[in-house]
Amino acid sequence: LNTFNDVFSSIDLKLQDVDVEILSKPFTNSEIRTTVFHMGLLKSPGPDGIPGLFYQRCWHFIKEDVI
Repeated sequence: LNTFNDVFSSIDLKLQDVDVEILSKPFTNSEIRTTVFHMGLLKSPGPDGIPGLFYQRCWHFIKEDVI
C-alpha cells in the first residue's frame, strides 16, 4: 500500500495549459455526428432510454436538436 501511495504522490496530476485549452473547446458538428454514428445500434441506451439506432436512422430530422 505504501508503494502504491508513493507512486501516485509522485505523479503531477495537473493539466498543462495546452491540455486545458484543447479540452475547453466546443465540440464541432462533425465530431458530434461522428460520435453518433459510432454508437452501437442496439447497445444499452443512455439515460434517455433511446438506442443508437434511433439517432442514426433519424439523424436528418433530429441533428439540430442534438447538436
